[in-house]
Amino acid sequence: MALLPPAVVGPLSECSSSVRVQGQLIGATVDLYSNGAHVGSGTATWTDQSVKLDPGKTLAPGANVTATQSLGGVTSPPSPSPVAVQKKPPVIGGVTSKTHIFICGQCLWLDGMVPGANAEVSVGGVVRGSGIADDGSARIGLSAPTGAADTLVAKQTACGTPGPPTNLPKPDMLPGKQRQLAPPTVVGPLRACQRAVTVKDVVEGSQVVLTEAPVTGFSEKACFDLSELWFPTPPLTLGDNLTAIQQMPGCEIKSSPSAPVTVGPSTPVPSPAIDFRALRVDP
Repeated sequence: MALLPPAVVGPLSECSSSVRVQGQLIGATVDLYSNGAHVGSGTATWTDQSVKLDPGKTLAPGANVTATQSLGGVTSPPSPSPVAVQKKPPVIGGVTSKTHIFICGQCLWLDGMVPGANAEVSVGGVVRGSGIADDGSARIGLSAPTGAADTLVAKQTACGTPGPPTNLPKPDMLPGKQRQLAPPTVVGPLRACQRAVTVKDVVEGSQVVLTEAPVTGFSEKACFDLSELWFPTPPLTLGDNLTAIQQMPGCEIKSSPSAPVTVGPSTPVPSPAIDFRALRVDP
């Protein structure tokens, strides 16, 4: 079985300590290369993830980064579109937030950073959360719910050089009635064996719990830094129902369950069609 090459997702900089790759098979070994030299590897747990560089390995400005995947003794070709490594900018800038900040929220999506920079969020000088901006953005969980009087301050540090602290927007009150959250929406249709589910109508910064019942009974949990995101899930089971709630655990606020969505039959894969007019048999 031939394997397609994974794609390297840019941007990258000399500050990068990991590389985001897409299109790999779960369970495959992903190897990273810089100008053809091996610089890192990892086992794929999802089709879109970051792979760390090996200890002591760095990326040089101007180098081209590619990746391969290997599974069952077969190795793919390298990525057809290498990503060039950027030099650290002379001035490290501020940070922006893609997340609409609400009180009680406990996660953020920060953007506008140097690839590979370390991002840190603090309140009153006390760190609430940190993360690595692999591709210039970072998803950060906060250790405490955001209070109405809190000023979240974000800062990036790239290759050891800190940028200026940025005061993020003041948190808004929760939409609708206070101390209440509306149920989110599980987006259908859903198909048996599907391995990802989209949930929308979420208050950004809240935690979403997705549940499948009654057969398999799995439950997945994640903090949503946008109002609509998808969950990686175990393969869905035909006939099961999926529901979701959203909650702010730090403020003890929880919605009622969403309307259930029933898992339907999987979509058949069509048989390949052969156009015999396009065939030529050499003698």
